[in-house]
Amino acid sequence: MKIFDISRNDYCICGSGKKYKKCCMNNIEEIKKKLTNSLSNEVNLFSDDVEFIKIVSIL
Repeated sequence: MKIFDISRNDYCICGSGKKYKKCCMNNIEEIKKKLTNSLSNEVNLFSDDVEFIKIVSIL
């Protein structure tokens, strides 16, 4: 999943002037990991709900 179209050697999106890999990359990766885990847990909670499965399949 790519949140920002930025590579590790580009300047950071926060405007610090540092390269992304030396500035915010680790924080963004941690946030992405937490979001992915949270969404995975939510899907597991509702995976037996037929209506939920229909809604998710549309997305």
